[in-house]
Amino acid sequence: MMKLLYLGLSSSLLVNSCQTIKLANESEDNNLLRDASIYCSMKMSDNDSEVLAVEIKPSTSAYNAADITIRKGSEEATRHLELEIPSDGLLILTMSNTDELAISLTGKPVIAKINASKDLSKPSNCIQLQASAQSRTVSCQALGTPAEGWYQSGRIIQHTTQCQSKILTCGSQPTSGWYVQEKLKQNKILKTPCSGQQATPACIVNDVASGWYLGGSLLFADASCSTKKIECSDSGSPNEGWTTFETSQPELIAAESCQPNRNISYLAR
Repeated sequence: MMKLLYLGLSSSLLVNSCQTIKLANESEDNNLLRDASIYCSMKMSDNDSEVLAVEIKPSTSAYNAADITIRKGSEEATRHLELEIPSDGLLILTMSNTDELAISLTGKPVIAKINASKDLSKPSNCIQLQASAQSRTVSCQALGTPAEGWYQSGRIIQHTTQCQSKILTCGSQPTSGWYVQEKLKQNKILKTPCSGQQATPACIVNDVASGWYLGGSLLFADASCSTKKIECSDSGSPNEGWTTFETSQPELIAAESCQPNRNISYLAR
């Protein structure tokens, strides 16, 4: 039985029309996090503009477990915890003495409120993005030109300005397509040549030295690395190095099968 954790979120959530979230059989493979990250959000109450945002990623330290990052409204501070994913795929987070938050990882991931009577409020769809690296990576190219935008294998996905301050990821739920996220709290943790490296540092959380590891060696100690992403930035400049950042909730910009459009790679030269 999963142990409930109190997160210190005192604001209650509005209970809407109730319905039941269908749970999976224990024999079903419901661990969506093996190749995906999930982003959920919902309003804290009917008369409150604050939104509770939850990011769920595969655990970096345990199999069949989830790293969960929670943000409330515009608060700078985030809360982080790790939970084992139960056989029914339903994560329960305690919100107050009477209310709990339910996140279902079965089928289409959803978030909902569950009250003292164990009734679930109307679920809100969560967004499921690819967590593993794509075989054909997406990159921001042609900076400062009319051709600036996201490219994949020399083909344009979408023209946009300032794409370096954002990331683009393919998502499958609730709509298949390309999702954009803002990079938040960017921090250059190490200035070093990195653009030619095939491998990317990995966040490893352990009891000895949690942080970013590359080739089995600790690159930079960071106890909260599981809440962040990392990339090589400022390639070719004196400031080239590894930069960490957090991400905003995803926003769908193109509902399609994540296939690139016509080849106009010459614009990026």
